[in-house]
Amino acid sequence: MAQIELLDSTENEQVDRLWRGVIGIFETVFPDRVSAYYVTGSYANGSAIPTSDVDGAIVFKGDFVDHTEYVQAWNLLQHCSTLAPLKFDCILARERLVFFYGSRFVKFNSKLLYGTDIRDRIELRQPEFDARVPISKPFYSMARARGMPDTLVAPLDFPDPDGEFYGYDYQTIRMADGTELPSIKAIPVGVGWCATTLLDRAGVLVESKQDCLGKYRRYIGDEWTPFLEEVDIKIRQAWHYLIPEGKEERKELRGVCERTLYFENHYLSCLRGYLLEELDPKTNAGWWMPVAYADWYGFSVEEVQQATHNGMLETRIEQGLEVVWIEHFFRLIAFKTLGKFIFSGDDALHETIEHWVDVDDLYVRTAAREALQIQRGEATNDAA
Repeated sequence: MAQIELLDSTENEQVDRLWRGVIGIFETVFPDRVSAYYVTGSYANGSAIPTSDVDGAIVFKGDFVDHTEYVQAWNLLQHCSTLAPLKFDCILARERLVFFYGSRFVKFNSKLLYGTDIRDRIELRQPEFDARVPISKPFYSMARARGMPDTLVAPLDFPDPDGEFYGYDYQTIRMADGTELPSIKAIPVGVGWCATTLLDRAGVLVESKQDCLGKYRRYIGDEWTPFLEEVDIKIRQAWHYLIPEGKEERKELRGVCERTLYFENHYLSCLRGYLLEELDPKTNAGWWMPVAYADWYGFSVEEVQQATHNGMLETRIEQGLEVVWIEHFFRLIAFKTLGKFIFSGDDALHETIEHWVDVDDLYVRTAAREALQIQRGEATNDAA
């Protein structure tokens, strides 16, 4: 196979070489199956620092042929990541879902490196989805710092109250020479997810990580803005996500870590309010859900397909996908979130959940009962 010629450059020869290798491997294993290869994030917008991840998206034509093709592509991507000199954080996508959901990061914060550009065909069709579904996204960064428990109890405590940096320094970062150094990158990643989700909820589109801070300052501009600026200026720009060596800098970093906990709990306070809104019976909670991907949201694909076949659910075709109207979709997402975050002793929230435990809708009834049991610290069961 001829040498891969990139259509654009990341302005870093080592990263360009990595991409030429990845593209060559995928084109060899999956000939004529990939529509486009995009670099995203800091290497696309020119804000990369020496410790930046290499972010990207590999977009397959149409959809995966079958689950086997997806697994093969996923395994191949993991092997490529292992060989990469820097952390290679690339997603596998397919045109059908990119066009249905509208990938903002591919559309606005990317460079086409190889293939056919599809960005002008991407429409941001799901602003309500973006504002309401990702409310639990910050869970994963908060949980990873705390040993990845199934649930987190609000208000949170430090991951490690006795640690110099309270446990937020649990990760390492891969340098260009292959060495792994202690890192504090978990903080900008975690607070970035919180800030992005708060902006999403406010109806403000965030196009990239670098876009987040400016829009938070402009559209929210609360008492947490200086903290978010501090995280960017100190942890990303000055320390490049690494643990500083100087005594005064380490003291400064410890202060940032302390304020991180307070911001996490601020987010959880906002999250509680969002959940109460979603569980309000007067809130419109319906959404057109793709039938083929129902299991992503906790539904049984077989049950949904059977219900549509019997005419019990309203269906239509959007972007080549069969979608079904789920009346309580966002409410069910709220119950799933309540299975991750526990607001112990919150009588008002528990009372709101209780409203839904005896409704006719089986999905809602089951989800409400499970959420209430988790919130009360009781063992869950399958009783409907």
